Amino acid sequence: MPGKPSQWPLKPMSTNYRPAAPGPDGAMPRSGCPRPSGSRRCMQELDGRGVGETDCRTCCRPLAPVDVEDVHALYVVPARGRAIGLTGGRRLGEGVTIMVTLSFADCPVVELRRYTLRLGQRSRLLAVFERHLIEPQEDAGMSLGGTFTDEDDPDTFTWLRGFADHDARLRALEAFYGGPIWEQYRDRANATMVDSDDVLLLRPTQPPHGPSAAVPRGEVDDRPRTERAILMTCGLDADAGESWCASAGTRALEDVLGVRVAAWRTDPTPNPFLRLPVRDERAFVWLAVFPDAGTRDEAMTRLDASDTDELDRRTSWRRVFRLAPTARSAHPAVVPSIDAGHPPQATTR
Repeated sequence: MPGKPSQWPLKPMSTNYRPAAPGPDGAMPRSGCPRPSGSRRCMQELDGRGVGETDCRTCCRPLAPVDVEDVHALYVVPARGRAIGLTGGRRLGEGVTIMVTLSFADCPVVELRRYTLRLGQRSRLLAVFERHLIEPQEDAGMSLGGTFTDEDDPDTFTWLRGFADHDARLRALEAFYGGPIWEQYRDRANATMVDSDDVLLLRPTQPPHGPSAAVPRGEVDDRPRTERAILMTCGLDADAGESWCASAGTRALEDVLGVRVAAWRTDPTPNPFLRLPVRDERAFVWLAVFPDAGTRDEAMTRLDASDTDELDRRTSWRRVFRLAPTARSAHPAVVPSIDAGHPPQATTR
């Protein structure tokens, strides 16, 4: 369930599911399939005999008590195929492998990526990214958690993606960036960029302040989304600053902004995929999503008027961005701060 700490990264996923047996007519059972809106489809092949495409998770049933809403997508593929995006996965019988991709809200490893683009090239990048690069990344085992333009800088692109763990991240990156889709479109994408190395590798805070469940992903030709967001990144020098940001700082920010605020901190795990460097610095990240530009700008006014002395004392630098989701962004849904457990109480000087 959204907001509930996922158990999936903590145990082998394959121990909780097994293939359901085909019926007498060879069809897979559909009863009780909890396929959520926006989940992808799976290809099933049992004992070498293909049974075609059916809705997600119809091919499996739980062996042990698990919350299936913690799972974003479940695949059953031939074991002879490459198992990518798999955490704790292994063969579950002849010809069957299970692959699980977590929802972005449940991902314990997150990248925040901010690209500097060549003058006037953002629409060209988005045309490639949103038409050709979203689903292939998710098929490789990543969960894209939001794609944004910057309302104050037309030559930037900001996005987030998550992974089930660091091993899954390495496998997914190797699969995608070593695969045919990226080979086909990389020159067109890279031609729009000046710099793509402004990347933070992140993990959940302690206590955790995970994002809400994602909005449904739109289509390429959908109208622009009405939601707006505030992204704040801060530099940290000590454990005390990180602890304050993850507790009192996040609560105070939710009080001022009036919406739920997701938070992450730098993950110190070494980056094994050297083709995509990450920033070697300690940082803290907040993301807040609002229903529209007016509500967001009112929140920005309250933030600008609030007392930030404690935040300034505990952080070494701070950057704030006003973001707009792209047409196909699957960013966190808007949740009022009162529903996140912190009634809004704006603090002003």
